[in-house]
Amino acid sequence: MGTVESKYIALFANSAESLKAADEDLQDKIDAFRVRFADLQDCLGHKLFRNLLKLEDESPVSMIDVLNMMEKREILTSSHQWKLLREVRNAFSHGYPESETERAEALNLAWANADQLLLILVNLKVYLSSVGIALEGDVNAVN
Repeated sequence: MGTVESKYIALFANSAESLKAADEDLQDKIDAFRVRFADLQDCLGHKLFRNLLKLEDESPVSMIDVLNMMEKREILTSSHQWKLLREVRNAFSHGYPESETERAEALNLAWANADQLLLILVNLKVYLSSVGIALEGDVNAVN
């Protein structure tokens, strides 16, 4: 899997100044990215990982157990990777930073880690296929 398409690089603020100068359309696109990043991270961690384990008759108690089980299945490269993605998500989800500098830093961090989040989704898809779990819907949206 390559990097997130380079045509989207222009959407992201590299500095507080570029964030301040962004027009409404660009602000909308940045906000959409922020929300989708957070939603995907939440969906994977709170729904997909746990539901996969339920399908496999596993019942982890803690999130660290879930992450270790995902690492064992090679869906995650490490539980540390997931914790970093969670920190990135939290940087702009809980009380979206007021300062343009903090917002730019949080968005740039999310942008830099978006490929990792998408790779986890691809790894999950590969794992499900390897154990014979068929997916419905547009499963080819992320390859």
